[in-house]
Amino acid sequence: MEKDSKKIIITKAIEQKNLIATYDYCYTGNMQRKQIKEILQNANSVTLYDTTSMIKKKQGSQVYVNDHINQTGENPLIKCSPIQFINLGGLYKASKTGITTTSLGKKYQQEKNKHEFPSTSLCLVAILCKKIKPTIKIRGILINSL
Repeated sequence: MEKDSKKIIITKAIEQKNLIATYDYCYTGNMQRKQIKEILQNANSVTLYDTTSMIKKKQGSQVYVNDHINQTGENPLIKCSPIQFINLGGLYKASKTGITTTSLGKKYQQEKNKHEFPSTSLCLVAILCKKIKPTIKIRGILINSL
């Protein structure tokens, strides 16, 4: 029986705010396919952390992600070879209290107040993980950092 290998990947926004102390990798937004592939090599699940801004929730509270809307203006699959269809249905491990986040990328600071559950680049990391390892189980978590 294969041991359950879980990895933690955080976004640059989480690292800058020092919200997670222990993690396996920090995604900085440069489409780091090779590095993520190495992290996921022996993993069967990954938890992705990103920041959010929710006025109605207290600082540091966490919400699970069930889905995302990509408004980053980026597609991590564009430069991947071979180009093929990736089924993103059920991308994240579902939670009864899960939300749909809007990933804003570089527009996060300017537009975060226009969205209920904004995030920076969670969707880009999740898509890359699914492309690299289609069988990976992905848990998305946003941490409120007003």
